[in-house]
Amino acid sequence: MKFKWIPGFIFLIAVFFYTSCEESRGIKIASFNLQVFGTTKASKPEVMSVLSAIMTNFDLIALQEIRDSGGQSLPALVASVNALNAGDYDYVVGPREGRTSSKEQYAFIYNKKTVRYLSQSYLYPDTLDVFEREPFMAYFQVSNFTFVLADIHTKPDDANAEIMALSDVMTNASAVFNDPDVIILGDYNSDGSYFSESIASGFRDALKYRWIISDDLDTTVGTQDLTYDRIVTPSDMAHYSGKHGVFRFDEAYSVPDA
Repeated sequence: MKFKWIPGFIFLIAVFFYTSCEESRGIKIASFNLQVFGTTKASKPEVMSVLSAIMTNFDLIALQEIRDSGGQSLPALVASVNALNAGDYDYVVGPREGRTSSKEQYAFIYNKKTVRYLSQSYLYPDTLDVFEREPFMAYFQVSNFTFVLADIHTKPDDANAEIMALSDVMTNASAVFNDPDVIILGDYNSDGSYFSESIASGFRDALKYRWIISDDLDTTVGTQDLTYDRIVTPSDMAHYSGKHGVFRFDEAYSVPDA
């Protein structure tokens, strides 16, 4: 099977959180940049089949770069996931965002058997217009553990400023949802010429924030070795299990990039 659809940085990143001290109570959270996901990809059964199979590995997935003005592609993907009978998945999606005519949406797909969406979502009020696409947040619960997920896809040329502003996003989210457990995940573009990984202050302050995906992990495909995609929590967040990684879906599902 050959079809060109794998973009430059859509490795799925998984991290485990636990709702109690029992490891059996774990969930898997992931981030996935679908890169220009719209009607073209949604119309290809072979693409949707692989994407659906990928989704079933996780309880909660943050998606970036949904580009579909008609709003049909995401529901089609969730229906495809549910058709696999691997779970009862649903989704929450944000508004179309972007300063130009090229708009994107964030979304969360979640397994209703393991994760409860608390019917609260929120777009960060970016009064200073720092973000090309303001982080989209939603409130979830697993057993007695409640938490906020904030989805982000930075503009590459503005990655440094946008990443540093995520400290304000975390503070804002914690206040709005009255919950200290905030997880900011997505495509940060946080490596290479876009961002200096040597920064040790602000949102990179290790005393305040835990960068779960470390600087040495490769979250790209092809010949690049860059850590664009990240998951960040407060440093004292108690429910992180310490387990994380990059899911090589291309190897797991034998998907070539051409």
